[in-house]
Amino acid sequence: YKIKISLDEFISKKVPVLSNLIITPKAGFTIVGNEVIKPDQITIAGPEEELAVINHLETSLDTISDIDGLFLKKVPIMSLGKLIKYSEDFVNISLNIQQISERIIANVPVKIIDVPPGIRVFSSPQTISLTVVGGVKRIASLKPNEIKIYINFKNWKMNKQFYEPRVIIPSDLLEWRDLSPRNLELAVAREIK
Repeated sequence: YKIKISLDEFISKKVPVLSNLIITPKAGFTIVGNEVIKPDQITIAGPEEELAVINHLETSLDTISDIDGLFLKKVPIMSLGKLIKYSEDFVNISLNIQQISERIIANVPVKIIDVPPGIRVFSSPQTISLTVVGGVKRIASLKPNEIKIYINFKNWKMNKQFYEPRVIIPSDLLEWRDLSPRNLELAVAREIK
């Protein structure tokens, strides 16, 4: 009988942890921001050949519904076999879930972008208001400068008076509506040298 023995170096490395949780808030609630995983990286140790193909770990798969407040859960990490050891077997996953509300944000500045040199452009009015929808605590702390409202000067035409601005809200808000005013007038002048 011949027995073949192959030896492999035992090494360790740090890899990120990815969540496999599917979380659904209760009706009337929303997720604000991203999941927080602690620790977000774990040291794994094992045979070099096995570790070479591992670039992340995943938590066990779970579906959690009807959450209506701060979510915190200790979640096991899926095993990759007996030869691979982890510095941690569990991670804590937290999620900020808030009641949905809406708020009018006034005095949001309007920016004019792509203005060529030698030209000055003003919008009339220079600020506008709109309604945002999102988590009640998140929109309570929202500042007007977190909302981007702009008009691209490349769309300007001499015989066109009013322009509808583009609105970009933070990704952790649900939506915006009721822009006031809906259209803005552009005043264009050449700079005097």
